Amino acid sequence: MKNLIKGLKIIVAFLVLMIIVVVLLFGHRDIPLDQLKAKYTNTASSFIAVDGMDVHYQDEGNKADSIPIVLIHGTASSLHTFDAWADSLKKINRVVRMDLPAYGLTGPFPDRNYSIAHYTAFIKDFLKALNIQQCVLAGNSLGGEIAWNFTLEQPGMVTKLILIDAAGYPLHSKSVPIAFKLARIPVVRNLLTYLTPRSVVRDSVENVFFDKQKVTDALVDRYFELTLRAGNRQALVDRLNATADTSAYHQIKSIQQPTLINVVKEDPIRKGLLFAGSERAVYVSFDDGANWQSLRLNMPATSIRDLVIKDDDLVIGTHGRSFWILDDITPLRQLTNQLVTKSTIFYKPQTAMRVRWSSYPDTPLPQEEPAGQNPPDGAIINYYPATDATNVKLQIVDGLGNVIRTYASGDTLYTIPENNVPPYWIRPQQLLSAKAGAHRFTWDMHQQPLNIPATYPIGAVYMNTAPDPTSPWVMQGVYTLRLTVDGKVMNQSMVVNMDPREKKAGKTWLFNTR
Repeated sequence: MKNLIKGLKIIVAFLVLMIIVVVLLFGHRDIPLDQLKAKYTNTASSFIAVDGMDVHYQDEGNKADSIPIVLIHGTASSLHTFDAWADSLKKINRVVRMDLPAYGLTGPFPDRNYSIAHYTAFIKDFLKALNIQQCVLAGNSLGGEIAWNFTLEQPGMVTKLILIDAAGYPLHSKSVPIAFKLARIPVVRNLLTYLTPRSVVRDSVENVFFDKQKVTDALVDRYFELTLRAGNRQALVDRLNATADTSAYHQIKSIQQPTLINVVKEDPIRKGLLFAGSERAVYVSFDDGANWQSLRLNMPATSIRDLVIKDDDLVIGTHGRSFWILDDITPLRQLTNQLVTKSTIFYKPQTAMRVRWSSYPDTPLPQEEPAGQNPPDGAIINYYPATDATNVKLQIVDGLGNVIRTYASGDTLYTIPENNVPPYWIRPQQLLSAKAGAHRFTWDMHQQPLNIPATYPIGAVYMNTAPDPTSPWVMQGVYTLRLTVDGKVMNQSMVVNMDPREKKAGKTWLFNTR
């Protein structure tokens, strides 16, 4: 018993010691406001009483400009975010920016209400206090969400709108600043109001910078020290745990003000089909710009600088996230209000090109080697059941009426035989889906394969290596795609062309399975 008590005392003493060490290393007192003002204000800085707060702001440039540019920063930041913008814009414009409540030198909302509606009310009162009747409104991240919500509420006060990676849309981020994650964890978020490791601040700032070299020690110091303004740490926790209106973004289409969009292109095939690139994503309009829908899919949130429509593909040039290609936009060209009322949509396919996807005959590149993604190695077939179906069947019929390939929703995955190939090389198998929604199926343009164990080529592609073909290519020509959904039969024709670079005779292709 004595040994047990002794052991418990040692454990308790160790825990107390660890707590003391953590507090000593990461515990930080609030920095006095006067000390922060001395470091983070300049001759352009002023303070004004708004909604019970002493708001830090800067009003620079051409004071005769009756419609100033108002800049709103993002979460955990401050008006200093726009230093470079202000230096350039104030040469000919009046530029106004402020530290939002909860951040910078302004400090927290007295009532701890961090809803977007409360922020938009603050912006209105702030502009009124400066006697600003109208403005060009620009916002980044949280500031962007506040800006477009304010524009919806006060359309007469905003002449133009600039959104820079604006928040407010449903978003599933691949990477979230660690401070934001910690601020949403019960218990841990309470500790954040006392323990603020500078390393966490640096990691969080680096998370939102594409170019990490721009994250200097001075920049981290600014974020870190302004977070230690009295009340800001609790305000950050409160803001990140505030209830969000997840449906407000549906009203964005009601905004009539000119809004910064980097590029708009019209489809050369279908008049009125528009594609737009903003500072965050790609959008599509089917009615000549009257209504817009996100076309982001699996793209990261990034600035879209240019769009090119090449044949049936949409090529997207981004700032810092390389080139992206949306293969086969023919379904978008075919969508109409009448078409979407059908129980099943079977889109007319694009012309298929019979191309050897990979002719690499040697040991594959390591899976960690960076590489782009090729388009699907086959004919793309798009269909859309409005509701779940029981049975779906797809048949490929040649010009003589012969069924040369059959797929069905009841098919089972082929068995991968034991071999010395690591499973991460093998392409996930596709089955014809009977589920409701949009489906894209790829036919490899071969005839029905033999029912024999699969083998794999040495020239593999990470997570995308198909089995060696066991049947010949189909000949170029016109084929009929026959889709049957719960007994309802639909047909579409598909043209198969040979690779234009290939000059060999057709019969050579017919029996060449590699």
